[in-house]
Amino acid sequence: ISYRNLSPISLFKYYLNFINSKSFLRYYKVVRSYKKVAASYLNESKCRRFAYFNLKGAIWHYDSGRYTYLLIKSFHLSGFPVFIHQNYGLLSRLIKYKSLLLKIPFKIVKSFWSWPTSRNRNTILIKTEGQTKKIHLCFQNSQQQNNGLVISMPYLMHPMMYAEGYASHVKELRNKKALFRVMFAGNTQKKEYSRAALREKFNKTNRFEAIEYLKNNLGKQHQETITDISNLLASPNYTNKLLFVHSSSLKIPFKYWLPVMANTDFFLACSGSRMPMCHNVIEAMAVGSIPVLEYPEYFHPPLQNGYNCITYQGKQDLKKTVESLFKMSPEEINELKKNAISYYEAYLEPKKWVNNLIEMPGEEIILQVDAHLKPHKKEIPTNVYISEDSIPNLTNQKSL
Repeated sequence: ISYRNLSPISLFKYYLNFINSKSFLRYYKVVRSYKKVAASYLNESKCRRFAYFNLKGAIWHYDSGRYTYLLIKSFHLSGFPVFIHQNYGLLSRLIKYKSLLLKIPFKIVKSFWSWPTSRNRNTILIKTEGQTKKIHLCFQNSQQQNNGLVISMPYLMHPMMYAEGYASHVKELRNKKALFRVMFAGNTQKKEYSRAALREKFNKTNRFEAIEYLKNNLGKQHQETITDISNLLASPNYTNKLLFVHSSSLKIPFKYWLPVMANTDFFLACSGSRMPMCHNVIEAMAVGSIPVLEYPEYFHPPLQNGYNCITYQGKQDLKKTVESLFKMSPEEINELKKNAISYYEAYLEPKKWVNNLIEMPGEEIILQVDAHLKPHKKEIPTNVYISEDSIPNLTNQKSL
């Protein structure tokens, strides 16, 4: 990332981090607590499998370190011993989600003038039994990689789902019998979820507008607002309605989130506050809840309406779409559910997408970390595409 894109205040805050005493103490504790190895160690024959991360730049602090954690955690879940290049900027600023890295067993590669060199800045070096591969990491606004084959990193579950181990139970949750037809659960605060930027940048309906339209125009017999979590975890009868669960009145704890999601046939995955994609749509598909969404093209490859998701365009169409779900047969639902799970297993499951990345031909490829901010180019097959023009500088945006 070019620091010329940062505002003077952002640039000052970034460099202030390097002389901050608290940051130095955090860095000192991390370096003292984790085993350090020389760079030459990675070339030894006894180290036959590893993933080495050399992450530098302010972009890795973006969105509370969310991308940093999810990227490294995916390789850890895939069975790779993790090595992180000794980098003060990365390891001293352990903000929110980046602090979850401390739950991952990793070793620190000490800085030397030998391999890995500065040429490997923002790369992952992967070594397996049969090959060594270099993954160049880039973002939409990155200037360092402007051509070549770009592989899309998928948007994943919320970091806490992996950090607390909740994601490991998705397969058993898929066997649960659904208790209700459709559910929306999440934050609907007007200030945060009625931003004009969602329409201007992505041409999508904001969450506040979509939910308010449904509440005011969907028949009262087809909707219900839930404020008690016990009603979401167990029910004597199947409810053929749209359930609204507003976080202002009922914030579902992380440990109950996936079990609750598994209890609904369809999940209404409205757009996030600043971009279409949210973690909740990934979590829904993981447990077999069929996503109802307006942004299938932001998956790589795109989701397919009527096959592994249900799509709508605009709030009027959303109402008609939700009404059609109440009439859907169990056979149709089961087929959609099966296909949604298959998509998750093929493209969104951490071990699988890492394996897909490794199996790509060539010794050097490019991984687009924030690919979900750009729609899929339909003429490019499967999960690869060529990056186009840049989007506004991510480091100047607030957390998603």
